Amino acid sequence: MGYVIKAWSGATANPPASNTAAPINSGSAAQEKSGAFTTASIINNGTALFKGISTYTPTANNANFFNITNAAGTKIFTIDTTNSRVGVNVASPTVAFDITGGVTASGAISGNSLVGGACTVTSIGGPAGSFT
Repeated sequence: MGYVIKAWSGATANPPASNTAAPINSGSAAQEKSGAFTTASIINNGTALFKGISTYTPTANNANFFNITNAAGTKIFTIDTTNSRVGVNVASPTVAFDITGGVTASGAISGNSLVGGACTVTSIGGPAGSFT
């Protein structure tokens, strides 16, 4: 019968100043990872900060791919990757950009048609035409 004996030496200093990269752990200290980070889900019970360019790609399209809720759990921002829709104060958007509530714009709003209920227009610029 043979034996194998191995010795392990821990890091000589706390990361990241020494030779061991900082792990992602459950401590209360802020942590930063410079390489890619992949996970099946993230549950955040506090503050999350994403730096740089973030790309979120679903493994399959979903009508509720990404949601932001208020403290009561009501959806206030929804991204639907199945139908290419975004909702603001709309749990299930029915058009490309679906908003419930007022909209203020300091620049131009462009489009081919305006459909809906009552509208207040303070000025119309562009080519001559009709507005109903």
